[in-house]
Amino acid sequence: MPELVSRERPTRDQYEAWVRKLFLQGFSKVIENHYKEAALASLRQFEESQLWRIVRQNWAELGDKYYATRPHQLFAEARPPEPVVKSFQSILDKSFRKNVLSNDKWPDPPEGGWILPPIDWLSRTNDVVRTCIVVKYLDGVEYLCEELQKLAESVGISCEADFEAQETGYYAVHLYPKVIVEVNDLNYQSQEITITPEIQIRTQLQDLVAPLTHPMYVRRRSHVEQSGSLKWQWQYRSLDFKLNYLTHTLHYVDGLMVELVDALAKEGKSD
Repeated sequence: MPELVSRERPTRDQYEAWVRKLFLQGFSKVIENHYKEAALASLRQFEESQLWRIVRQNWAELGDKYYATRPHQLFAEARPPEPVVKSFQSILDKSFRKNVLSNDKWPDPPEGGWILPPIDWLSRTNDVVRTCIVVKYLDGVEYLCEELQKLAESVGISCEADFEAQETGYYAVHLYPKVIVEVNDLNYQSQEITITPEIQIRTQLQDLVAPLTHPMYVRRRSHVEQSGSLKWQWQYRSLDFKLNYLTHTLHYVDGLMVELVDALAKEGKSD
């Protein structure tokens, strides 16, 4: 492995040149096309996997089981969402964050080694294949998380859950099943790898505000915060302040709505 030219972390704009100088490979059109083909192959195999088939087959039953004990429906949509793949630009950004920004071992490689194309991008990035399930109320998030983990276990698939609650107001559960797929390497030799699709579960309120908050999240996550800068909580005229506190408030409202619905249901039973 070549030595680092500098102990200073490259910026996002310097990242491709840094990779090319150290590893003698850049992010060429060949790399881009290979990633897109392999990601789509992984997507098709996930859609045909035992896990996603059993989720589709049990979709109505999951909703019915929830509705049997609550006065409201579970899902915002009648059908399960369609999984998608992470774009080439997004996978580039994520490899930069993992190799550089969030690498606690810098200037040494992160745990497990440098994350480089083509195969590492698929096997060591946890959301090359992703989907988002929207539920109506906050109590549906935990319920659905547990039920999907049970379905995964029933077909012998490991599925970890991460209850995301970020300082910036992002709230969702991320499920990470392990799925074995076959993809071609750059020499068009087939190889078997394990991918970790991401299944997000969030409420309607959080889904409603996501188009507002996501662009700022994308912009912010690939930049290093300057030491000594004023925290966003004190920048009351900034968009960060408004959007972050809006999402925190919506999460609070999500909780209040569940309590209100439960209280009204109890009151109706006592009449």
